Amino acid sequence: MELGTRGWPGVVPRPVKAARIWDRKWFIQQLNNVAAPAPSELDMSLGMGLNDEVLLHIMLVAAQNRERLTVCTLSRTCRTLYIHGSKFALFGTVYLRENSSISSFSNFMLSPTKASTFPYLRDRVYIWMRAPPVEMPDHVAHPFVDVLNRSTHLRILHIRDLDSFLDSHPDLCTALSSLPALQDLLVDIGRYIKRHRHIAKFFQALRCPLIYLRLEFFKTEHGKRVEYRREADPVWLFAGVAPTLEHVALRGTFQLGTTRIYPRMRKCHVDAMPNPFLRPFIASFPVLRVLVSVPAPGLGLHHDQKGFIIDRNVNPSVWDTSVDENVPKWEGFREANRNDLVANGCWESLDTLIANSLIAYTFALTCHIDRVHLLLQLDQNDRTVIMVAHVLRDAHPRCLRLAFYMIDVELVIYMLDVLVHIRYYLLDLELRLNISEDNFDFGKFLEQVATALKLSNITSLRVEFVCFKGEFFDPTEMQTRDCLERKRQDILDYCVTKAALECADIPEIIGHFTALNERLRRVEIAWSSCHFDYGLERGIGVDLDVGPEAYDVPCEDYPDDWDAAW
Repeated sequence: MELGTRGWPGVVPRPVKAARIWDRKWFIQQLNNVAAPAPSELDMSLGMGLNDEVLLHIMLVAAQNRERLTVCTLSRTCRTLYIHGSKFALFGTVYLRENSSISSFSNFMLSPTKASTFPYLRDRVYIWMRAPPVEMPDHVAHPFVDVLNRSTHLRILHIRDLDSFLDSHPDLCTALSSLPALQDLLVDIGRYIKRHRHIAKFFQALRCPLIYLRLEFFKTEHGKRVEYRREADPVWLFAGVAPTLEHVALRGTFQLGTTRIYPRMRKCHVDAMPNPFLRPFIASFPVLRVLVSVPAPGLGLHHDQKGFIIDRNVNPSVWDTSVDENVPKWEGFREANRNDLVANGCWESLDTLIANSLIAYTFALTCHIDRVHLLLQLDQNDRTVIMVAHVLRDAHPRCLRLAFYMIDVELVIYMLDVLVHIRYYLLDLELRLNISEDNFDFGKFLEQVATALKLSNITSLRVEFVCFKGEFFDPTEMQTRDCLERKRQDILDYCVTKAALECADIPEIIGHFTALNERLRRVEIAWSSCHFDYGLERGIGVDLDVGPEAYDVPCEDYPDDWDAAW
């Protein structure tokens, strides 16, 4: 019988030679990267089929490369591959969109012709239903509910438009909230919320060992005449998993009005809040170690660099404008937090703060924080310097990381030279610069940094150059970046930033840094090209405590993933 629709395989009797749709050259190349039979055992001559062991290796390679269509195609060739290859179809993320793919997936999982595949459904399931809600028929919902009830190994679940999904059938809420092994949950709640209580029922019923929870609220209001609604309060919503929750990320128009102890909460990531009052977080997350508050990553989607200057917005809010009338609001937030923290205390466990300079300023933290990471708010230069100075005096960090654009290069150089905390108290400094022009002078910038730090007590320095991924151009001149233009000419691996830095004598530049400041023991210069999807592509460093020889910095993720999004 043919169970497969929308890509999920059914059992179809076909000869094994049907697997010849696979590219043999590609197969031989990929097979070198996995454990496989000796070449003498792989008879690829015409007229001979591939044995089951080789075909299973092909399926493994395809699964590792997220080629689920190929895995499903091979699974249809014979019963043996269908039985043993089912687990490869569940490798990585399973995407379910709309009723048709959910029905196909349910038929695949519940097929009586093979051994149970539920133990292999453990990595990630991503569900995306249409908004506004579309009803899920019983013949689709009931098998899917059965699948959820039997998914006792599923650890990661992502749901887009949770409200639409729950509204599509009444049995889904109980089935989702009953997943016993769930550890990572990401949901977004759209603008078509009919019943807040429906959302609350789902979260309140969770009793799984949840560790990571990310919630995005896109609802702009939660009731015209309601100042506080507990169904929009994440502290109240997540109470059922409070004993195990360690990481929470909040984005959107949530509300805070209650407290509950989360004894294992280590990391909290929130968007810029309308009222940045810290007491609810301090009371609910007493052992918090990492606090992150940055604007939504959509900032990185702007094409005009001048658009990042926050006093140019047409419809300003308290966070996205720097006109003078908003200054008293910022000062009011800072004063309210400072008075509360002095009277009632602050965290004793917090060791990392990541925020843009304006939000960090309003927090007015009174505790020592080992590491501070600031995304510079593009404001008036004098006001930015004052804000950064206050943040450093508040937190007294050992390590400072500054992320900024080319428009702020002169401002950063000035702060490195004149701010007291940077000169006398800072030990580790990290600078991350987004490159948005082709003619940037790397040598001049590095010389300016070396000169500004000549009298500092810094012992470790890291400088990162990131070629901005977007099409950053001046709309008045319509000048497209050179690396993008070459990409259009099929020179796919060319990048202006990468080319300039790979031609530079990085060890000599590092030697210049250490010669100007004898207290500087470790220097690394790293970069990422515009065609590199994520992370730093390459770097070169010197650690004088180990030896004078330069070493390659291995390819790695950014120290903070939100830093890459920004």
